[in-house]
Order: sequence, then C-alpha cells, then structure tokens
Amino acid sequence: MSTSHGKSMRSARHSGFTLIEILVVIAIFLALLGVSLYSYFNARSSAPMKPIADGIVFTLERAKADALAGKNGSGAGVYFASSSYTYFSGDSYDPSASDDQTTTLPSEYVINYTLLSGSSIVFSHLTGSPNASTTITVTDTENASNTKIIGVGTDGDITVIQ
Repeated sequence: MSTSHGKSMRSARHSGFTLIEILVVIAIFLALLGVSLYSYFNARSSAPMKPIADGIVFTLERAKADALAGKNGSGAGVYFASSSYTYFSGDSYDPSASDDQTTTLPSEYVINYTLLSGSSIVFSHLTGSPNASTTITVTDTENASNTKIIGVGTDGDITVIQ
C-alpha cells in the first residue's frame, strides 16, 4: 500500500509524546515541587530559633567566662523566666540589681528548664563550675516541633543539643 507521495503507511512515523510519557513527567515535576516546598517552609519556620538559642548560649558562656576571670570578685550567672533570660554578676540573682541585662524573647517563644535550686545557673568564681547541670529548651508555641535544646554540663560545658 502506498501513499500519494510514494511512502508506505507502515514506515510513516508519528512524532510527539505519548500520554503516559507526559503523565510521568508531570508526576516527577510535582514530586520535586512538593519536596522543595516542604524543605523551604521547614527551613523558614526553624530559622528564627537559631539566633535565640545562640543568644542564650552566648549569655551562658559570658557568665562562665566572667566567673572564671573573677570579674567583680564573685561568680556570675543567668536567671531564666518563661519568656526571658537575664545575665547577672554575683553569686545569686537580685531582681533589683541595675547592671543585670535581660533579653526578652519574641512572644511566640517560651523557655523551659529544670533546675534543682531556683531559676538560675550560677558559675562559680575562678572555677567556672555551674551550680547545676541542666537542659534549657526553647519552644515555638506556634510550632511545637520547632525547638532548640541547650545543655549545661557539670563541668560547665555548654552545647546546643538539638
């Protein structure tokens, strides 16, 4: 059988994509888009937590360094409340002290901690040892899975655990 142009119908080729090929490409595209969007929003929601945790670690390290150096002839520490933390110089927290430095967290973040004595971690004068080892957890109240955990060890090591 021949066509008017002298070609056989059996040898005629159709160019283009089949429906299956198009559906496979669309499925792959949607899967990649879904993974990308999930990663973007997950990274975006946890991004503000890092500077908050870093601020707490910095304040704890500062208190430890000041205690080791014997600044003001005493220890130094950090007092924790649910929505703030305060650097203080001395062996105990005095809310009326004028030289304390308080950092208040944004309203959607909360601090949880477990301390055996009070709400302060105090580093000893010249040794830098804390009065207690503990973990401090900062949680985003709008996204409870967005947390940072900071550990203070018995020898005064301060680390971001998670």
